[in-house]
Amino acid sequence: MASSNAQLRAVGAPKSAGSRGKPAYSEAFKRDAVAKARAAKSISQVATALGVSRPTLRKWMDAAAPPPMTLVDAARSGNRKAFLQALRDELAEQIAAGMAPRDLPPNVRLLDATMRELDEIEARESEEAADAAAAPDEDLDPEDL
Repeated sequence: MASSNAQLRAVGAPKSAGSRGKPAYSEAFKRDAVAKARAAKSISQVATALGVSRPTLRKWMDAAAPPPMTLVDAARSGNRKAFLQALRDELAEQIAAGMAPRDLPPNVRLLDATMRELDEIEARESEEAADAAAAPDEDLDPEDL
């Protein structure tokens, strides 16, 4: 018979702290948490409901994200943000690898313009996310988490 002081924990939740004092979560728990966070409007709500920190959940989401697209794949996708991210990465790699001095200024200008446009897109997305987070999430039931 279990002790009356025993705590309930979610399936897949850590049994004990790891060697660094951090809980060790199962891969299944992480995958489930990422799926729930992607489906919800608020990562913070999901993290709180699951008993994990928001940065931890964000790290799991980043690790589960698909690899960046190549420039050609991004261009074919029609997704402007994906294309700009791939272009930024490609330009940064070319500049870091070295290029002819005459090619450097136009490529640096293109990289700068690309990064400015990405910043604008990300600012719009942040505003939209903040607006969504401010609105009550009627579809999120903590019991479902």
